[in-house]
Amino acid sequence: MIVLPDNAAELAIMAGEIGAEILEGRLSGPSAAGGRQLGGLDLDAYLARLRDQHVLVIIAPIAGDEPVTFPCDVCGQVMTHLSPCPQCARRTAEAARASERLDILDQVEDLLDGGDDGAGGEG
Repeated sequence: MIVLPDNAAELAIMAGEIGAEILEGRLSGPSAAGGRQLGGLDLDAYLARLRDQHVLVIIAPIAGDEPVTFPCDVCGQVMTHLSPCPQCARRTAEAARASERLDILDQVEDLLDGGDDGAGGEG
C-alpha cells in the first residue's frame, strides 16, 4: 500500500511530537557492506544501536510521480483521487430521479382517483 505524501508528513509530525526518531529517504541496497541504505544512512549500523530494545518500526512507502489509484468501496470503480465515486453518484442520482417520477405518477393517479370518487355525487 502506498501512503500519500501529506499523510506521511502528518504521521512523521505526530511521531516527532512524541519523541520518536524519523528517518526518511529512498531505500536502496545492499550496500558495499551488504546492508540496506535509507538515503545515505546504513540501516544495519543504525539499527545495531537499538539491539535488544523493544522497538516499533513503521514503514510507509510514499507515493511518488506514479499515479495512485483507489477502488470504490461500493462498486469497485478505480479512481485516481479520494472522492465520492462518480459512478455511484450517477447511479444514486438516477435512482432518485426514477423515484421522483414514480412519486409524481402516484400523485397524479391519486388526484384522478380522488376526482372520480368525488365527482359522482350520488347518494
